[in-house]
Amino acid sequence: MSEVHTKAQSSFGLSPQDEMNDLRMSSKALPLLEHVKRFIAETVNPMSEEFERLGEGKADIWSYAPGQLEVLEAAKDKAKAEGLWNFFLPNAETGEGLSNLDYAYIAVELGKNRMASMSMRALEMISMLPPSWTSGLPNASRFMPRVTR
Repeated sequence: MSEVHTKAQSSFGLSPQDEMNDLRMSSKALPLLEHVKRFIAETVNPMSEEFERLGEGKADIWSYAPGQLEVLEAAKDKAKAEGLWNFFLPNAETGEGLSNLDYAYIAVELGKNRMASMSMRALEMISMLPPSWTSGLPNASRFMPRVTR
């Protein structure tokens, strides 16, 4: 009466051992992840200290204080020079051709410092969407300032 199963099965007929459940980052994207981590540690973290210092005491926390945009632009210039600009785009001709899973690991690193995603244009691309596309997002205009056009 007892049956030995070699693979665990869900009630939907899926196996946790199936390839589709492999959540490892691809080996192709690992060098980019390491580059992003290094860029954040060596460039973004030190520059974000200045960015935050310049923003201390400003009345509107959703706007930029004098000097903050200059610091951000300098970080963007360094990211561009290192090839870390728009790398999240799925088209390999305009971005790195990353899968959503590969980008998820990088997004974790970008989320550790608010200036990281802004300096590598990950957040800025969302902020350039037409307001009608982001109107369903709660407080979208508050957390995605429109820096450039």
